[in-house]
Amino acid sequence: MELGQCREQCEELQKDLKKIAQDYWKQREELKEYRSRADELQTKKVESERLKWVEAEVDTMWAQVKKTDKANQEWLVELETLRAEKEVLRASVVDKSNEIAELKEKLRNAPCPDWIQSALQDIQNDLKQMKMEQHRQSS
Repeated sequence: MELGQCREQCEELQKDLKKIAQDYWKQREELKEYRSRADELQTKKVESERLKWVEAEVDTMWAQVKKTDKANQEWLVELETLRAEKEVLRASVVDKSNEIAELKEKLRNAPCPDWIQSALQDIQNDLKQMKMEQHRQSS
């Protein structure tokens, strides 16, 4: 092999080696970019999983709020029913009180029958005698 041929081969090898080195550095930069992109995607995946967890927690809380709201609505309906019943009872009590007052007034103004009057006097006399006996016994 001649010296000229060796130089040509050496130059070709150097060109090939230079091209391989350039390709290597280019691929290394691409690999860095791919790794960076992979890291970004991994971060997004983790954030997405966190967001899914947060979303599930929010859904759970919202379901509890709806349940509590429904119970509160039912209690409000029951409370309104009880208030209405209370008003009806209050009106009934007022009516009955007025009736009683009217009957008392009628009784005050009504003449007392003689047999009731004599029974009352008998009871009063009996009470007087009982008090006198108690007084004698305690003395």
